Amino acid sequence: MDQIREKDIKKWAEEKELQRLQDESDREYNERVAKMYDKYWESLRAYKNSDHKIVYGWFGGWSATEGINKTWLSKLPDSVDVVSIWGGTSAFGEDDPRYADLKYAQEVKGLKVLLCWQTGTSGLGLPGGVFEFNKRHEGKTSTEKAKAYAKELTQFIKEHNLNGYDIDWEPNVGDHGSGCHNLYHNCEGGGSDEDPIRAFITEMGKTFGPKATENYNPRGTGTMFLFDGEVRNFANRLGDMGDYFDYFLNQNYPNIYPNHEFTSDVVSKIKDWSWKKYIMCDEFEKNVAEGGICGSSGGKSCAERKAQVVAQNNYGGWGAYHIELEEIYNYRNVRSVTQIMNPTDVYIPKDILK
Repeated sequence: MDQIREKDIKKWAEEKELQRLQDESDREYNERVAKMYDKYWESLRAYKNSDHKIVYGWFGGWSATEGINKTWLSKLPDSVDVVSIWGGTSAFGEDDPRYADLKYAQEVKGLKVLLCWQTGTSGLGLPGGVFEFNKRHEGKTSTEKAKAYAKELTQFIKEHNLNGYDIDWEPNVGDHGSGCHNLYHNCEGGGSDEDPIRAFITEMGKTFGPKATENYNPRGTGTMFLFDGEVRNFANRLGDMGDYFDYFLNQNYPNIYPNHEFTSDVVSKIKDWSWKKYIMCDEFEKNVAEGGICGSSGGKSCAERKAQVVAQNNYGGWGAYHIELEEIYNYRNVRSVTQIMNPTDVYIPKDILK
């Protein structure tokens, strides 16, 4: 009986030692994997800060809803540089899933997240909208309202740790409804027609973009100030303010080359213009299956064809309207575009496996 007990004890000791060794091996493996991922994310963030052709998207329906991947910023391909929340977002706190989603996307992936909507009327996108804004600023001129709007919008962006703003400028497109659209036209008070939008850009530019003077760096990801829409109108009216913006976006959805908004007579009027500030964009809302509406050719999707043009001409990058809609295809065009524009192994540096 003692011999049997001795054998059992010995067997138990051997099994315990094997388990200890296995646990140690598992721990070492997990530590190695964690280190590998840390290196990967570090490399990715360094890539986002390097000189490269960016991937941009207007992102709709952001809610970070469990089980619906297209509502999450953190589910975007790692290589996406910047998105604008199209139409804006409501206020949210730390108990909202959007808070954790944004925090992870910024801190881990280095994603910049902006707000964007048609910027024609002071108060749009803010809590309470235009109606409540006008109540707060009753009796003020268009220019005074524009400056106040920029200050309140800046505060909203900062309170939510967002990275900046994309002006969608479309004074001659669509029906803006009745009332005073004071950023498109100076309809309240004296001064030139451009005074209100100049005041808005100047005020926003203090915090976001290349002329920022305020020390605002949300989660170490920096700021950005973009312009899209009627760039020809901008150049004719506000061209001397071109140095306020990081990039200009071309909604040239049906074409693979810059359209009438970016002809030589237009861009020559934009201060500090460079084709490295030019972003060529696709429309995913109407034809996400083919990567846009410019048509496929030679085995390349619409988006891939545009990415080739961006790479060949050393443009600033590529963007997609409603980028989130390609989640159903695992963002195949977004991933392919990135590789076409930036063919590199920067994502997996050799020292990761050391």
